[in-house]
Amino acid sequence: MGVETFLRRNYSFLLLNVLIVPVLAALTYLSILSPGLLAISVVLVNTLPKVEELRRRWRTSEHRDRVKDRTEEFNQELQSFEALFQADILDTEEYGAENLINYTESVIDPGQQIYLPLLYIYLSKKSNFELENHERTTLQKKLQTSLKGVSLVHPTEDDIRLAWGAHQLLCEASRPYTIDPPDKGFMETDCFEERFVHGFLHKEQVISELTSKHEELADYRHTLSQLYDSGKLSKFGIQQALLELEEELSYVLTDKTHYFTLINDDMKDSGVIDDIEENIISTGDDTYTGSFMVNGGMASLVLCVCDESWETKEFYEKFIKEPYERCQTDGVLSIHRAKFEGGTIFKQQYEETEPTGNILRAIKSRNLLTTGEVAATMNLREKLIESHLSTDELLSVLPLNLFLPDLPSTKKEILIEKNEKIKQKFGIQQLTDWANPNYTAEEIGQHLHQQYFPEDSEDEWVENTEKIISEAEDINQALS
Repeated sequence: MGVETFLRRNYSFLLLNVLIVPVLAALTYLSILSPGLLAISVVLVNTLPKVEELRRRWRTSEHRDRVKDRTEEFNQELQSFEALFQADILDTEEYGAENLINYTESVIDPGQQIYLPLLYIYLSKKSNFELENHERTTLQKKLQTSLKGVSLVHPTEDDIRLAWGAHQLLCEASRPYTIDPPDKGFMETDCFEERFVHGFLHKEQVISELTSKHEELADYRHTLSQLYDSGKLSKFGIQQALLELEEELSYVLTDKTHYFTLINDDMKDSGVIDDIEENIISTGDDTYTGSFMVNGGMASLVLCVCDESWETKEFYEKFIKEPYERCQTDGVLSIHRAKFEGGTIFKQQYEETEPTGNILRAIKSRNLLTTGEVAATMNLREKLIESHLSTDELLSVLPLNLFLPDLPSTKKEILIEKNEKIKQKFGIQQLTDWANPNYTAEEIGQHLHQQYFPEDSEDEWVENTEKIISEAEDINQALS
């Protein structure tokens, strides 16, 4: 530690001891101050500079106690799930994690992974444990990932076992539950169709179909934000949940170490982001991802929120190096570390540790290193909005622009803004209704051209409408 750093960190302690303690000693020598008061004063002088540190330690201790208490209660819920199947599935711990959904993944026996999506379904629909908003958001993300490859059209053996387990959980089957069905008859029941296929699989399939490419995912998230900001989602009660989420972020993300990692978007399809997230989450820590423009191109962001306080180089070696070096695509990597000791993420500053060239200047121009707000709230709002909407509600609010990812952003904004008028004009209730409209592609294209895009050619909007119908048919097919 350099002299300058030492003086900066200990200036108040040195000031009090160099100036005030001698003064107090002189007052005692002159019999103005009693020896007893001198002793008390010296203790106070040496304690005052450490008050903030003591307060921080107290808050940290309280926080750890809270996490421990929640873990104990959550473990009881996990054991209730385990009892339903009368199987040895879980290995719980005394102290979980800030985000108990991430902790869940770590306590499932490696040989019992078939139960993990079932546990997510149980926590989503059957559990009495009160998850916090950021945990519910993570739960929806985990559910989406765990059900992504499930097919009931050409199901694998594991698909059928998973479906049978979900049927028992959601349709109040007699206990104990098993994951080995007697036959496939349960897949024809109305309860299974409504509560699992429509309630879980359809929603994830819709999102998967609309966001198969990274650019489409960014468009989808932006669309949800636009719909919320314009008040079109007000009837779904999402505003209060978002306010609660913001309050939680100001508390949950303090007293942690944050690693803000930027990777250029050319590497997105390599899977490097997913691998980095998996490495972080496996330790029980949290990640938040998103994208933004840097020097005319997209960049991927990963905010890693960790209990441990590794140096940046150690963090890179532990979580980033292997997936980054395995990726063959040329990319740019920049890692920044911050320690938030008290206060909220919205008020703290990021510490630059490995800034490089144009990338750093681009980040600085967006103030990402002077406020953590952008990084901390990346995609959480959209995930929370998505989690509050049922399959039918989601289909009823999503507009046409999601079928036209190559459309200029200004024209996408028009389709978002005019979505309800367009739906009313053509008798559309849900996004999938565009697969079988009561009007021809020519009639719909002519209307869109004349009413909203007169600067374009009519043929262009007839062609766009044909693409809309084709994309809607693909989603309908995926849901059938």
